[in-house]
Amino acid sequence: MIWLDIKNAIEAATGLDKDALHIHGAILAQLGFAFLFRRSLASFIPWLLVLVLALANEAHDLWIEIWPEVDRDRQWGEGMRDLWNSMFAPSLLLVAARLRPRLFVSPADPSGARDETRQKG
Repeated sequence: MIWLDIKNAIEAATGLDKDALHIHGAILAQLGFAFLFRRSLASFIPWLLVLVLALANEAHDLWIEIWPEVDRDRQWGEGMRDLWNSMFAPSLLLVAARLRPRLFVSPADPSGARDETRQKG
């Protein structure tokens, strides 16, 4: 099965359109890469890997889906929109994690039990 068939199968199975799949897929990829490489969302590594995947996907689309010459500019525009959809949420998560890291950690135990356990151990 080629990549285009896989994308079409995912679209059919989920009922989501391609724009939504770019968004959901990019967020899942960023979280997956952060987990896999044990990096924070504040790290550029998961974000860069999502960018590489998004660029590879768009390069594949341009290579496989040859539009008529008349629509070639529109095809590039669609690719840029896909790239925007893919990278907006991961970029937002990266910036938020870097500027407001407390948003991504659990609040301290109000009873202080966690701190006492660390001090005893």
